[in-house]
Amino acid sequence: PKPFESDFTMVKMFPWIRKRLRKALKKSADKGYVKAMKKYAMMLKDGDGIAIDNEESLKYFKMAADNKDYDSLANYGNLLLIMKPKDEAILQESLQCFRTAIENGNIDAVAYIGYAHANPENKLDQNVGISYLKEAIEKDCDLAYLYYADVYINGYGVNKDPKEAMKYLKISVDRGNKTALLLYGFTFLNPEYGPINKKEAMKYIKNSADKGLVESMYYYGYFALSNPEFNIKSVSASNVII
Repeated sequence: PKPFESDFTMVKMFPWIRKRLRKALKKSADKGYVKAMKKYAMMLKDGDGIAIDNEESLKYFKMAADNKDYDSLANYGNLLLIMKPKDEAILQESLQCFRTAIENGNIDAVAYIGYAHANPENKLDQNVGISYLKEAIEKDCDLAYLYYADVYINGYGVNKDPKEAMKYLKISVDRGNKTALLLYGFTFLNPEYGPINKKEAMKYIKNSADKGLVESMYYYGYFALSNPEFNIKSVSASNVII
């Protein structure tokens, strides 16, 4: 099979396999295999057995997007917006990426454009953002549950509502979203969400870290040093690369 079709199950057990696979994946991407471009971009973005390199990830997402991979186009727009916030030209480029991906049937792009509108930093119509997120949830988009939880956590276009936030966050957690696991862990450190439970917080943050979320690795290490001084406001979907 081609490298991008390989089974990744054994990779975590044997680092040398990961290293060899990574090289083969990059080689396939550079030869023009679109699936390899997208997989390699995701590895670079997530730090999956490789140092995080957002600029390089952006490059390979763009390569795949130029080959009409609309999932990569949506990821390209989202990563661009995260890397270069408060830049109007970048914002408009990202929004256009999302629109094009949506026109070509990409559901994640509906969630991305919804959250981009809901996030007050972008100074867009938050009501439009909430409508997009509701549409994405109706289409059962995994990302939408995380983003919809986050708007209730932060009060983006809606009133802050811990109960609603937990409702949607739990759906995302049950589906294994690593950012949702991190946010869910933080709810156990915030009295607005119920009794403080550091043990439960550690469990979910570790689970997220084990799935490869770099921010969770940092927070779990911070916990391991017995420093409990952080809460749900320390992190949100807007500053974690998803």
